[in-house]
Amino acid sequence: MKPEVARRRIEAFERRFGKTQLIFACHAAFPLALTPDLLYKLWANFQRDIHGFVLGIPWVAVADLLLSSLCDEVGRELYEMDTAVRNSLLNRLKDDENFGQQRINELSDFLLVYVRQQLQSNDQEVRDFAQAQRWTALAYTRPSEAAQELKATLEQAYRQDRAEQVRLASLVETFAEPLAEFEPLLVYAREIGKFAPSDSVRAVAEVSKASPENSQPKYAQEVLTINPSSQKEPTKNNVVGIKTVILTIGDGDFENGFPVVVKIFQANELFPVQQLIGNLPPAPDVYSSYDDWQLSGREFHTGFSHRMGLKRIPGLPTNFSSYNLTKDSQSLQNSINKWLKSESFIHCVLSLRMKLSPTDEVRVFIETENHVLQQLPWHLWDFFEDYPKAEIALSLPRYSRYTKIKKSTFTTNKVRILALLGQSRVRGESINLDVDRSLLEQLSNAETVFLVEPSRDQLFERLWEAQGWDIFYFGGMSSSDSDDSNDRINFNSTDTLKANDLKNALERAMGRGLKLAIFNSCDGLGIGNELANFGSLTTIVMRDQISDAVAHTFLKHFLEAFSSGKSLYASVRETRERLHGLEDTYPGASWLPVIFHNPAEAPPTWEPASYVSIFD
Repeated sequence: MKPEVARRRIEAFERRFGKTQLIFACHAAFPLALTPDLLYKLWANFQRDIHGFVLGIPWVAVADLLLSSLCDEVGRELYEMDTAVRNSLLNRLKDDENFGQQRINELSDFLLVYVRQQLQSNDQEVRDFAQAQRWTALAYTRPSEAAQELKATLEQAYRQDRAEQVRLASLVETFAEPLAEFEPLLVYAREIGKFAPSDSVRAVAEVSKASPENSQPKYAQEVLTINPSSQKEPTKNNVVGIKTVILTIGDGDFENGFPVVVKIFQANELFPVQQLIGNLPPAPDVYSSYDDWQLSGREFHTGFSHRMGLKRIPGLPTNFSSYNLTKDSQSLQNSINKWLKSESFIHCVLSLRMKLSPTDEVRVFIETENHVLQQLPWHLWDFFEDYPKAEIALSLPRYSRYTKIKKSTFTTNKVRILALLGQSRVRGESINLDVDRSLLEQLSNAETVFLVEPSRDQLFERLWEAQGWDIFYFGGMSSSDSDDSNDRINFNSTDTLKANDLKNALERAMGRGLKLAIFNSCDGLGIGNELANFGSLTTIVMRDQISDAVAHTFLKHFLEAFSSGKSLYASVRETRERLHGLEDTYPGASWLPVIFHNPAEAPPTWEPASYVSIFD
């Protein structure tokens, strides 16, 4: 098709359907070919420009485009745009300051994710089609990679399948604009493309005239000299590895909703590769489900030996059972997932799925000061079912990187753990902290010092120790009020501490290398919130009441995973899944562990401390 004809068709389309649908057509021009399924996913994923402005593309835009003169049906539910139409629409998209190269990169990422499974199909035609779409994505964002792969495939076809070589040459011609720098490849493709597939023998003979017998054609030899380093390409957005997602939830409530900013970071990158703006709409059903779940959970656990200190819970009914708790838990899970699929937030979820791979380790931060949002079991979001290496963490909206200055003069090849075993008996109820001690003593690659119901002075003296600690562990009883305030740590049988009382001692210990604090006790969110203000300290707490048996199981499996070298997030995820096995007896056991982590800091690893106090 001539460019002038393409221009007239595009103008006619805009007059009939409007600018918004033309913008959608520009996006749809990116894939080499279209199916209704692919086009609907494009419609769902690209409802905003790069500045977050809502485009308002109607769902009927999919049918309108496929049935318009911009598309030709070339097979059953398979459509193509003429090359002239595609190039014109893509140039409009690239020249628009509301989209530009950033949107081209995003479309490339989307298409690469979309065809991932199709590339593994048992059907050769499906694999060929998916590979063509993949080369399309690469051609516009990583042209040298696309050219090298096309070159290698053409070489193989020359040796094995001459008809396939003609098909590939025709495919290369569709990438003429993004691969304009690779002239030898394009010339070779055009020579092959002059002939029909049935004339493949003649085609190869023509392009081989200038070559020695049984050698590659001259154009193919020139293709071998492509120098990838000479091409300046956009930064790759598909790094497989560790990724970070931060959901910053702003001020709001369940009656009016919450604004949300979503940021996606690649491994070791300081700046996000994508930032999205969404909204979690009013959801009173989430709050009421949370209230019912919390109430039934408190009553159910009164029959077990748990690690809660002195605390009165007024107004609890006495007719709850495990059935009530299981029912209320399922209701809360359903409410949360329905909420996270809201129209005003789903585009954020779809963008996450485009950027992330199921093989990635993903750290997902919920950044909020709202105590109900912190209480929600975010790990039940069905998003996590598709990302087996993802784990959740809480953080406060304000944080900064903590600076360590002086290297330690102490050398050790063992992780140092300070284990505080607090009050174990209250009002005739006892917990078994000997199991905690035994599990910690079994660590061959750690040096553990135990403090059993110490005085306040003894505790602080140990925390200030010059050699420093890597991990602080508390096993015992603790509690907080229903809004996670007024936290109390029962560190001996007569005295309690608030987390804030530990501020000076913990900050000194952090300067000497303390990285992780674990509170294997009840109602830990208040403790986690207080310690989150301390800077670099990462904390693991239990969101609610924890039975003694669950506390032992958590500690056993977490220590096994973390001390074996697994990351903190992978260790907590694995431990959480292990706790599922207890839920016939202890419903909600897997809901309990919660990480508090400063996003500006690297998560702790199982390594000895390497720094001493910044005050020394």
